[in-house]
Amino acid sequence: MSYEVDILIVYADIVFIENLIINYVILYVTTLLKKIKVSYFRILLSAICGSVYAIVSIIVSDNIISKIILSIVMILIIYPTKDIRKFLETLAIFYLVSITTGGASIAISYLVNGYKINTVNGATIVDFPILFSSIGLILGIILIKITINNVKSKITKKNIFYDIEVFIGNKRTKIKALLD
Repeated sequence: MSYEVDILIVYADIVFIENLIINYVILYVTTLLKKIKVSYFRILLSAICGSVYAIVSIIVSDNIISKIILSIVMILIIYPTKDIRKFLETLAIFYLVSITTGGASIAISYLVNGYKINTVNGATIVDFPILFSSIGLILGIILIKITINNVKSKITKKNIFYDIEVFIGNKRTKIKALLD
């Protein structure tokens, strides 16, 4: 009787460095899209936080709540604000960049290598080199930029300003109104 055992070797230093680079770029792009000035040190500190979490999540199982808390902490590190609306906008942009670039990376990996996914203590390990992550990151950023430019081109003065009539009693006034 023989047993086949699959062994998955994970090098913590490689996982840390790859996550550090990817997290840094995602956070940097988030600050660019949000048009906020942030020190490179804050971005690096936040990226380190995400990279440490990546290592810990391999050792100890994680869940969606811990991932959401992590993303909140990462955004608070780069953009500590008391304005909840601005914070939520920044968090939403961070998710947009993360999901778009992550999806692009997985798509490239799937197209080139097939779909190789392993799970260790609930953490998903996608088996693809940093090259696929880098290309996916670039492709994701390009897709976001194209989408933003497309939306901006559709918003013109003609599309957002309207002539309206306001009636107050017997008086009628024509004014231009901004579509909100």
